Amino acid sequence: MYSYLLSLEKHTRREVLLYRLARIIFVSLICLGIHPRTALVKLRGVWQYLSQKRNAKID
Repeated sequence: MYSYLLSLEKHTRREVLLYRLARIIFVSLICLGIHPRTALVKLRGVWQYLSQKRNAKID
């Protein structure tokens, strides 16, 4: 998921990245009860991406 978000960041407009990011988070939260392992992996990838972006702003 992390590499997918990095690829979107590089090759698409910001609006597309934000839409896909919001959709991934929303669908993962819904799927927590059905497929918890998959949903958690996706959320962990999103968290890693957002943490990396936050750290890049601090540096």
